[in-house]
Amino acid sequence: MNYSTLVKQVAAALNLSQTDADKYLKTFVSVLLESIQSNDSVDVTGLGKFKKVIRKERKGVNPQNPSIKILIPESKALTFKSALAVKRLLNA
Repeated sequence: MNYSTLVKQVAAALNLSQTDADKYLKTFVSVLLESIQSNDSVDVTGLGKFKKVIRKERKGVNPQNPSIKILIPESKALTFKSALAVKRLLNA
């Protein structure tokens, strides 16, 4: 499903205009990202938990020349842990 299809389905489900549904979805994403950026985790009941994690610096290899070792710098990533209801739905 792409974003425009999601907007249409949200609009139909909530009896809203597509413009309002688009505004609500963009606001949700904006608030979610702002919370994660300030190191808060976001738990969406029934969906799952979004959290920012820091991946430590580690050693790796150059994929083009595996004999060359490289240092992979510390990085930040977004993780998502799905809720039990989602896991059950996927395994049904």
